[in-house]
Amino acid sequence: MKTVAKAVVLLIIAASVAAFLYQREQKKKSEPVSDSLTYYGNIEIRRVNLSFRVAGKIAEVFAEEGESLTKGQTFAKLDAEPLEVDVQLAQAALDQARHRQKRRQSTRIRRVAVDAQRRESAFGESVGEPGTLGGGNASGGPRGGESVGRAG
Repeated sequence: MKTVAKAVVLLIIAASVAAFLYQREQKKKSEPVSDSLTYYGNIEIRRVNLSFRVAGKIAEVFAEEGESLTKGQTFAKLDAEPLEVDVQLAQAALDQARHRQKRRQSTRIRRVAVDAQRRESAFGESVGEPGTLGGGNASGGPRGGESVGRAG
């Protein structure tokens, strides 16, 4: 009889534990799942590593201590003066390069014109359209009224 009583007590204990675990699982399933965690307490921060795309001094801070921030939110602004100087220097270098390019192009144009004048004075004929020799027709044959002498 004692063994039956022990078995009944063990079954009741096992059923109670199973019911407790089942209810706990059902409660977990019914609670909404959240992507954020909430912790309460004080955290003392002595040093924070922040990441900016460029180096510089912080000019403005847009968040207060303890304020919640979201990913990508701007919370500080760097001093732009050193970067503006870099932009001005880069713009000056670009302007200088464009000026050199224009000067080289004009020099090339002058050289072509001088070469054309030299050819004209050396051969006694004017330089014609591109693709023609000496102002003749595009086929390269004799102009009207000219004859071609052939060695026979």
